[in-house]
This record gives sequence, structure tokens and C-alpha cells, in this order.
Amino acid sequence: MTYFNRTLIAACLLLLAAFILALVGGSSNALAGGGRFHLQNPAGGLTSGAGHAFQGAKGGFANSHLVRTDGAGNATGVSGATGTTANGGLVKRQGNFNRSADGTANHQSSASASGQQGEVSSAGNASKNAEGELTADRSSQATNAQTGMTANTSTTYSGSEGVTHTATCTDASGAVVVCPSH
Repeated sequence: MTYFNRTLIAACLLLLAAFILALVGGSSNALAGGGRFHLQNPAGGLTSGAGHAFQGAKGGFANSHLVRTDGAGNATGVSGATGTTANGGLVKRQGNFNRSADGTANHQSSASASGQQGEVSSAGNASKNAEGELTADRSSQATNAQTGMTANTSTTYSGSEGVTHTATCTDASGAVVVCPSH
């Protein structure tokens, strides 16, 4: 098992312990827990992370992150979060990044939320090459629980092409309809 995997497992265990601590409190008590660490790693860099959790009468939330550098200009990281509401709402988010000493970098993330009013999800990534050219894309979907209308959007960017955005909306039967204005 690599040093990075052991550290990631340790960070996840830290988050799990904080989340369990927060869940132990009844619905009328608010509890919070968490921790963080910063360590020199065998690659000559720094590994740091944190995890926090909160549970109260109106819901709970937990998040964590981990970043590792190697002392030679390379870095990688992961993060995640989740939350709940007392009436059944749920939100999640995760992301990761890598940066290389040559200047290249990338980032990926996704998020989702659901509740009584509907649900939404989004995922995307961004990259930079060694020459500094940026590219990015993101796709999202939102559904209204009362009407069944769904909106699907996609946005892309590149330094040479600019921004492209598309949106398609469907009604509850799946028929394409005009998207409502803001």
C-alpha cells in the first residue's frame, strides 16, 4: 500500500470518526467534531488534510479534504462533502485535482442535491496544458418535482474556440419544450 493511499485512508477514518461523533447526538442536540493534520511525507513534500462534521435538529453536514505535495512542484488533492436536512434533503459534492511541475493541471468535480422541490446534478472538469491553454466543460441537469420539467445544460470552453453553451428542456412526458427564462 502506498504512502498516499495510507494517508487517504487515515483522512477518511478521521472524517468517519467526526461524522459518527456528530450523529451520536439526538435530534435536539447539536454536536460537531473534526480534526486536521499536516505531515512531512517521504516524497519531500507536505501531506495535509481535515475532516469536520456537524449534526443538529435541522440536519447534518460532513466534509473532508486531503492535499499532498512532493517537494518537486507536483500536487494532488481530493475533497468531498455531504449534508442532509431534517425533511429529507440531501446534498453531495466531490472533487479532485492534480498539478504537475511542468505546469499542467486538471480539476474534476461533481455535485448533486435533492429534496422536496426536485433535484439537480452537475459535473465537469478543467485542464491546463504546459503551454497554458485552458479547456473546461460542465454538464448540469435540474428537475422540478412539482412539474416534472427537466433542464439539461452543457457548457464548454477552450482558449481557441471560446465558450459554447447548450440547453434543452423537457416536460414530464419527455417532450422537448422551450426552456423558461430566468
